[in-house]
Amino acid sequence: MTAAGVSPSSSPRLPSPPPFTEVQIGPQSPSVGETFGKDAELLGSAGDDDASTRRIRPGTRAADMASGPPLIPLSQLDSPFQLQEHLKSLYHHFTKPEGSDTVVPINRQGVDRSLWLYELCRFLTMKVNNLIIAFFAETPPCSAQTCPEMRASEWQYLCAVHDPPKSCCAIDYCCHTLDWATNTLTSPNTSPAD
Repeated sequence: MTAAGVSPSSSPRLPSPPPFTEVQIGPQSPSVGETFGKDAELLGSAGDDDASTRRIRPGTRAADMASGPPLIPLSQLDSPFQLQEHLKSLYHHFTKPEGSDTVVPINRQGVDRSLWLYELCRFLTMKVNNLIIAFFAETPPCSAQTCPEMRASEWQYLCAVHDPPKSCCAIDYCCHTLDWATNTLTSPNTSPAD
């Protein structure tokens, strides 16, 4: 097989990470005279802060995108992704408290330290996406034309995603590094749940 059909300027594409977990909402309207029971009512009564309704829809205002899930104690969460959901709610609660601009340190409340750090790394990696999106909002936007190399003063960074590592434009370097980190942290091979 020859590499003649591959453009030298094209960069390798990493597989997409798995989608984030969402709360499943039960059916909204029973048949005449039928009820779905207490559990279905709880699922169906999910408010504006549940994960599935917080999905960013076209036309959503930026101020509405930052809303987070309600703060529920970790011991009261009953889901396969309870630590992930708890971190999201803590982040929102402490970084966007009502009537305050103070950020309070978050403790791990009796969770295994390595699991806490693993989930925190996954969460922070997701938040770094906001920084990369902001690069596109610059005037002019960050691109191969405006930032052809990833540099810090006289140092040039080589993108380790390529084999062998090579120079990338700054935005590709950022995207490749974030994709690699996301794929590493969401890989079933590196998950502490094994």
